[in-house]
Amino acid sequence: MNCIEIQEKIIDMVLGELMPQDEILIREHLESCMICREEFRFLSECIQTYTLEHTETCECQFQETYWEEFVVSIHESISHEKIETKFPFRIVIPIAASALIAITFGYYFFMRPKPQETVQET
Repeated sequence: MNCIEIQEKIIDMVLGELMPQDEILIREHLESCMICREEFRFLSECIQTYTLEHTETCECQFQETYWEEFVVSIHESISHEKIETKFPFRIVIPIAASALIAITFGYYFFMRPKPQETVQET
């Protein structure tokens, strides 16, 4: 067997779903191949960690009543919160800038004295 075939069957070996003769062949390959051995060790550790965490959890925490009470408490806390409206700076700032530009151009085009008028006054 080559490494690709072995790596496809490693997960079956970790889960104990292999025939004994296939397991013997895989173990022989694992002794000689470092890459496959690391893959086997990694998968074994993952499965062991999962089974330990699964057995350590308390079933009383995951009862249906716990989740129902949790959902009710979340809905109550959401409904009691006051929705805070923020000042809409993203709208006001562009409008104010546009108004300032319009006022500036309006002054220069309509209100500012023409150069001829200022010369005649002096």
